[in-house]
Amino acid sequence: MLLFAIAVMAISQADAQKIGYLNTNELLVQMPEVKKADSVLNQYAEEMQKIYAAYVMEYQQKLADYQNNAASWSEVKRESVEKDLGNLQIRISDFEKESNDKLEAKKEELYGPILDNVKAKIKLVGDENKFTTILDGSAMLYVGTDAVDILPLVKKKLGLQ
Repeated sequence: MLLFAIAVMAISQADAQKIGYLNTNELLVQMPEVKKADSVLNQYAEEMQKIYAAYVMEYQQKLADYQNNAASWSEVKRESVEKDLGNLQIRISDFEKESNDKLEAKKEELYGPILDNVKAKIKLVGDENKFTTILDGSAMLYVGTDAVDILPLVKKKLGLQ
C-alpha cells in the first residue's frame, strides 16, 4: 500500500512538470534590435579590416622595395629597413589581436542588453505560465507533445507581434 502511494505521488509530480521551449535563433532574427546591432558590428568590423589591409599593404610595399633594392643599399639602410619591416610585422600582429578583442567587446556591448532583455522576458513568461523548465528548441532533436512552444508568448512580451 505504501509503495502504491509513493508511485502515485511520483507520477503526479511528473505530471505536474510543465515544459516550454522556444527557438532563440528564430526569435533573435526577428528582432529589430538585433538587426541594428548586426549592422553596427559589421560596420565596426569593416573599419578594422580596412585599417588592417592598409597595414598589410604598407608592409608588402616596403618588403617589395627591400627585395628589389636591398642589394644596392648600404648596410645601415638595409638594417634600418629590416628593423622597420620587423616592427611592421609586430604592429600588424598586435593590431590583429587588439581588433579581435575590441570586436568581441563591441559584440558584448551591443548584444548583451538584447540577450538580457530576452532572458528576462523568457523568465517572465515562465513565471506567469508556471513552467518548470524552458528549453532552447534550436538545439533540440525531439520535442514531445506535452511541451509548449512559448515563442509566441515571448514575442508578445517583446512587442514583436
